[in-house]
Amino acid sequence: MTPGKSKSRDDQLLHLGLLLLALLAAVLAIGYAKPDIPDTITLLAGPRGSSFYQDGLRYREVLARYGVTVEVVETEGSLANLRELAAGCDACAGFAEAVEYPQRLRGTDDSELLSLGSLYLEPLWVFARQGLSIAGAVEIRDLKGLAVAPGNKGSGVRLFAETLLKWNGLADSVRLVDADATNAGDLRAAIETGKIDVVFAAGKIDAPLIEALLRAPNLMSVSLRRIDA
Repeated sequence: MTPGKSKSRDDQLLHLGLLLLALLAAVLAIGYAKPDIPDTITLLAGPRGSSFYQDGLRYREVLARYGVTVEVVETEGSLANLRELAAGCDACAGFAEAVEYPQRLRGTDDSELLSLGSLYLEPLWVFARQGLSIAGAVEIRDLKGLAVAPGNKGSGVRLFAETLLKWNGLADSVRLVDADATNAGDLRAAIETGKIDVVFAAGKIDAPLIEALLRAPNLMSVSLRRIDA
């Protein structure tokens, strides 16, 4: 065998060895590297009966098909979810309405919350007790002097309701009632006894809470003038 052929064979063996080492490294990397998607996700949803909680159950069902376990956590709502996310949690996600993101909810470091994107438009509902003088399309100012359940503390509904009342000069002209806005039975009982005149709620029409309020015989849904604005 000539020296030239021997050198060529040595080069081939060297290249083959390097290729085998590269393949071995790739196999080890695939076998031990963590996937981009975690095996378990904590999903901050909302109160039971809300659209957010129902959607959380749907996400859990879908992602289970791909081997991802979703822990759906019942919370007070949007603001509570934002506070938890801003505080920092591993493999954590949460639903939130398009509420104002105040500075006090931001994290203590330079990191900011990231949004995957909008999911859908969620209606804001206003229900009034039967027998009131308001009916049909009303102005927010027509709620003056009434007892209003603006939603639970920590929810986006509460923030929307309080903002609307404030913008219309009713911050001190309505009586806010801290009723459990996630329990349709309690709300109906409070309305029947005259404790509550008006209820603010948010959710899709098929959400258990909204469906129950629409079916309540002593409640009527009202439209707000200038709703597009």
